[in-house]
Amino acid sequence: MALLTNLGIHRAKPKDSVYTLKDGRGLSLRIEPNGAKLWHWYV
Repeated sequence: MALLTNLGIHRAKPKDSVYTLKDGRGLSLRIEPNGAKLWHWYV
């Protein structure tokens, strides 16, 4: 799994349903249909 990059985060556009981008190190970015981007860090 690739690490999240600044460019990849900015290019992440909202879709019809929620989706998640993961970096494989416990960090993920959830993209909501309304355009909100929420960080999750799993320890």
